[in-house]
Amino acid sequence: MNLMGSPLVSVIVPVYNRKATIFRCLDSILKQSYRNLEVLVIDDGSDDGTSDICRSVSKTDACIKLFSQDNHGVSFSRNRGIAAATGKYVVFIDSDDYVNTQYVEGLVCSAERERVNLTISKTVHDYIDINHENHEIDFHECVGNIKKDYVKLQKLNDGPVGKLYKLEIIKKNRIWFPETMNFQEDCVFNMLYYNHIQDYRICLQSVYHVYRIKNDFNLSASLSRETFNSRIEHIRYLSEFLKMNTPDDSELAFGAAIMGAIRKAIFVKDSCNNYQAFLERIQTIASVSNLSYSANRCKTKMVLFCFKYKCYWPIYLYYKIRLRF
Repeated sequence: MNLMGSPLVSVIVPVYNRKATIFRCLDSILKQSYRNLEVLVIDDGSDDGTSDICRSVSKTDACIKLFSQDNHGVSFSRNRGIAAATGKYVVFIDSDDYVNTQYVEGLVCSAERERVNLTISKTVHDYIDINHENHEIDFHECVGNIKKDYVKLQKLNDGPVGKLYKLEIIKKNRIWFPETMNFQEDCVFNMLYYNHIQDYRICLQSVYHVYRIKNDFNLSASLSRETFNSRIEHIRYLSEFLKMNTPDDSELAFGAAIMGAIRKAIFVKDSCNNYQAFLERIQTIASVSNLSYSANRCKTKMVLFCFKYKCYWPIYLYYKIRLRF
């Protein structure tokens, strides 16, 4: 691609307390072969030294714009980045992660050449444990229909990272990350965006590295009332999206969303967790489960069968027994 006169790309990096990884993240962005960038770093109230690193790196390259704020969460930070962005395209890069040198160039080349409104990179998961495992997702370079292939793409990469979006589509249609959700808000953002596009392109030249330390997750947050409520909101959005677009395997996707909520209904932190409390939660799930659903695994099929016919006690008993072992 001729880089002269190439479109501006806005790179949005939300960061909170990532002292160990933020330099590598920003360094991989500054080493991009594609130079027409604005890098919007949103420091979400870090207090571990991350802010000092961000300020130091921002002084080395004028393309970095640093925004500092009180802690409001990743959705608020991404939305602030969207509001400040001025590029033709936008990419999101998490502060744990990093990208290869041709990442942006490959995505832009594919988008411009194929005239698509979504370009998806290859993703490599760097799961760090005592064995230093890496996991590479099996991507194939292709052009496809986003609505037909939605479920397949969710399995490959369900978040906003590893993707090149058209900023005009986001702003024109007022697409934002839901700030009241602390779980699957990125899936909702994608669904809202996908409603306004048709085709996508997968580009293997661009590689996004997802860096995670195994067992480094917030268990308390995953069991919170807020997370359960977020799952309910996700089911609402997913229901509307599937009704509008009818992708392949939509019943499996809806079944998986319901199962995720059912599993979280068993135990909610700082709440009563007896059968009556479970009954109230599962009835909330039932109230938003207004589409057909299915599953592949036998145990999941049995749970969904009981759920469909409102036989909630066997579900409660099954998961309570599993929690003991």
